[in-house]
Amino acid sequence: MRTIFGLAAVAAAALALPAQAQAQDVQPAEPNAPYERADGVRVYPPAFFAEARPSTALDMVSRIPGFSINQNNSVRGFSGAVGNVLFDGSRPASKDEGLSGLLQRIPADQVERIELIRGGAPGVDMQGYSTVINVVRRAVPSSRQVVATAGAFIFDDGRYIPSIGLDISGTNGARQYSFALTSSTSINDGVGSGIQRRYDPTGALVFEDQIESESDGDGLGVRGRWQQPLMGGEIELTGNAGFYDYKFEHNQFGLAGDRFLTDGADTNYGEAGFRYRRPLNARLRGEARLIQRLRQTTGNQRYIGPGLDQLFAYDNASGETIVRGSLTFERSETLTFETGAEGAFNFLDAQQALTVGGVPVPLPSDSVRVEELRGEVFGQATWRIRENLTFEGGLRLERSTISQSGAFELEQTFTFLKPRAILTWSPTSADQFQFRIEREVGQLDFGDFAASAELSNNVVNAGNANLSPQSAWAFEATWERRFWTDGVLSAGISHERMTDAIDVIPVFSGPDVFSAPGNIGDGSVTEFELEATIPTDRWGIPGGRWFLSAEVAETEVTDPTTGEARGISGYREVEYFTRFSQDIDSWRMNWGFEYQPFGEDTVWRIDQISHFRFRDYASAWIEYKPTDAWSIRTQAWVLGSYDQTRTIYAGPRDTDPVAFTDIRSMEPESRVQVRVRRTF
Repeated sequence: MRTIFGLAAVAAAALALPAQAQAQDVQPAEPNAPYERADGVRVYPPAFFAEARPSTALDMVSRIPGFSINQNNSVRGFSGAVGNVLFDGSRPASKDEGLSGLLQRIPADQVERIELIRGGAPGVDMQGYSTVINVVRRAVPSSRQVVATAGAFIFDDGRYIPSIGLDISGTNGARQYSFALTSSTSINDGVGSGIQRRYDPTGALVFEDQIESESDGDGLGVRGRWQQPLMGGEIELTGNAGFYDYKFEHNQFGLAGDRFLTDGADTNYGEAGFRYRRPLNARLRGEARLIQRLRQTTGNQRYIGPGLDQLFAYDNASGETIVRGSLTFERSETLTFETGAEGAFNFLDAQQALTVGGVPVPLPSDSVRVEELRGEVFGQATWRIRENLTFEGGLRLERSTISQSGAFELEQTFTFLKPRAILTWSPTSADQFQFRIEREVGQLDFGDFAASAELSNNVVNAGNANLSPQSAWAFEATWERRFWTDGVLSAGISHERMTDAIDVIPVFSGPDVFSAPGNIGDGSVTEFELEATIPTDRWGIPGGRWFLSAEVAETEVTDPTTGEARGISGYREVEYFTRFSQDIDSWRMNWGFEYQPFGEDTVWRIDQISHFRFRDYASAWIEYKPTDAWSIRTQAWVLGSYDQTRTIYAGPRDTDPVAFTDIRSMEPESRVQVRVRRTF
């Protein structure tokens, strides 16, 4: 609650500041300070970041007050995965590569300016985001930069995972290219040492086990990008390919017998992207995109214990093809229209098998191929009604056909109309209000159609062939106030009314009953969020910035097993987070820490309730740049503990009593990462 009180104090302090005084802070006379353009876009020149000695565009973007990178590239299609970062006014040709990785490959000295677009601007497709960053690069005559990185994760048990990276980038006027060879690392924060206790329905201790677990993985990837003028427009080509492996080992020792779990997976992936943008006349421009992605994952879990030998093996191949075209018409400096269409083909070919003691156990959807053919047409407009009032309205029509073969033969067709309206009002140069109404339609996770397993928890999830997309009407209102030049305070409240909410349902296969993802009817989510970015110069800590965030949510659905109201499975309803960082120019150093006091969620299955809670997730770092070419960064993660309480029933929760309760208490591994970066 201290975080809530701290944010409330910040809000009170911000409200106490006169609007005129804040307006002067927003547009100061210093040449290295940000300034507001006539269209409401806030511009950050390179001099604003000079004290931090940034090496990449990512270092610069991470210091934009009140902004954080947001991207969900796991969803199908392009529109829902584009994120909130633009590069020279356009979104990247690659969907697979994260925005942080793209920003990290842009040298800081190639950035001409960074634009913070709040509430929309003519010619900018906000894709529903309240804020978007546009990184504008310099058109330099000729330059080339080579960056080499080397590092390692070191765990408290002595294990280490090395990492390497090589980035080559160059420009020649409007022509740009980059090549990267990088290693990837998979880390699981939930492993370490701990105790698992089992209690009978009366609360008596049945047994107590010691747990030792570890998990890690690594891989190698290669990426390339080429951009140049072509036929009066601009073409961008991207490609990446690689592999990574992952392993998890979970061992329990106790009077009830020793148990061992091994889980390993190998993944190969690749993507090719194409983007072409061309002005057709002074006001009209067109853009075309093509993206092809492929991925294959093969792995197995094996759980061995007294009288028990379970093996779950899987081989999943998936792919995505996206074709998209759009036209943007700038009617005037204050009014822009955009229209276009997108088509996508997706598939998942999943093969799973479960054996117990060498005997196969049939699973619903243990062999399934899922295909989706989806089309969408859209149109939207951004209208700057007056200097302090902007309206963005749009309409999307989506139609998709999902077919299944293998264990089930089924085909479903869905049609959704998705309107969106956003109004942004800035009564002063320091304050901004935004109101949004939108119909959101979630994408079905193809993995939910296939079976899966968590053998360490004795859980086998069935696939569900009868899934429909979850949809919701979303209502949102946010307020943002800027103060002390770099200070930002924002508060928001949102409410969603869901139809066909996806949660966990029982699925029957002969005499066996499994849990599986499924539609459980209507539901609701109400969230309140409060964030603050506070510069600490006025508190005697120069170059410092304190960030706080608090989210409180209330969710409700009807339990398909008991018919009673409860929360949504896996939804974290309370979150607090704080971060502090400081640039010390005289020492050529940056340091900081992050801290999250706790988090918890609950999952309801047909025969059990699982409650997860972690405490004291913290990390700290220090980065030293002895010269502009060298960077040495050390970061440590110290993870407090987590508990998982599983209440297991003798059968369905609505009819059978509690059979036993398992409580697993873990102390996760701490780790340190050391990274050395050299720019040539």
